[in-house]
Amino acid sequence: MRWRVLFVVVLATTAGCSAIGGGGKDPSTVTPAPVPTDAPESGPGATVAPGVWADGRIDVAVLVGAQEDVLANQSFRWRAERNWIGTVGNVTSSSNTFDVIVLENATRFSRDATMFLNHPKDAFYSRYSQYANASVQFARAQAYSWGQTRYDRSAIIPGHDRFVSSTTAAVGRYLNVETARVDRVSVDGRTLYRIVGRNPAGLGGSTMENYSVRAYVTPDGLVWNLTASYTTIQAGSVEQVRYHFEFEQVGDVTVAQPEWVETARSRYANGTTRPIEGR
Repeated sequence: MRWRVLFVVVLATTAGCSAIGGGGKDPSTVTPAPVPTDAPESGPGATVAPGVWADGRIDVAVLVGAQEDVLANQSFRWRAERNWIGTVGNVTSSSNTFDVIVLENATRFSRDATMFLNHPKDAFYSRYSQYANASVQFARAQAYSWGQTRYDRSAIIPGHDRFVSSTTAAVGRYLNVETARVDRVSVDGRTLYRIVGRNPAGLGGSTMENYSVRAYVTPDGLVWNLTASYTTIQAGSVEQVRYHFEFEQVGDVTVAQPEWVETARSRYANGTTRPIEGR
């Protein structure tokens, strides 16, 4: 059935300092106070943040590199959400997915995600969670083809670089635009640069309509809040997508053990667990 195929394809695409932004508050919900535009860095040829020019040019590779540098020795809490509505003929469906990363350091972290694609084996999970406590790593997975949740225990795979890459992937994907406006604003007493972009380069092609992206960037290049939305129309199907991520906290982050870890421990203790496929 055409709708079943469309739905599966769309799901498969989801994939120390104080708290930034007041503990996860989206600055798009407040009214930033404009800062005078006669500052020295406001000239059209000036760089206001790594990879971001005052005249609207954006080099996403440089911006991604800057975000990696900012997070190199930082703990953080990051959350992404993707809302999708698809219509074929008179049939409409929707899905809401999320990805939450809490990183204390390379061996203490947790992750909880829906519609998670495990790339080493291309195993598709409806829910996938990880927790590492500096000694051992646990995982929990749920899949549509399984009757029960599965758990796994393994040696820790250091997660810092992997999780930082998860935060920068959306920067490269959604801020690669042909047209953008950059404004210097003040949010909760912080100086930020607001990027509003349209006309994506290489995302969706001619099937994409009504694309817009808004992001807030710190002067040192951390994209701590991004929201993108667009519509695609192709062969009788219409898809509406809204994607959002934000850093809820950067610095001084500690990881709490999720409740499901005790179940994972007990399954291994009594020998009733089954390893997660592809792990």
